[in-house]
Amino acid sequence: MLREFRRIKRNQSCGTVGTNGDRILKPALPLIGPSFNVYVTRKKINGEYGTINIPYTVYEHEYADKKLFMWIGLNVGVSLKL
Repeated sequence: MLREFRRIKRNQSCGTVGTNGDRILKPALPLIGPSFNVYVTRKKINGEYGTINIPYTVYEHEYADKKLFMWIGLNVGVSLKL
């Protein structure tokens, strides 16, 4: 009877099952949401500020020795329940 219960439990779990019927990995949940990004740099390359490629900005401000960039983006990820 105990072996039959463990076999049913293994078939119903959502992950890798150990020898004692416990789940090692639980389900993963996708995450998606907005992000607000701010980047300030003092680094100039070829006469332009910035060391990363920013696709667009919603706000920019250039100070005497640095530049501020702001943009809205998208954050995508996976949450693992361990």
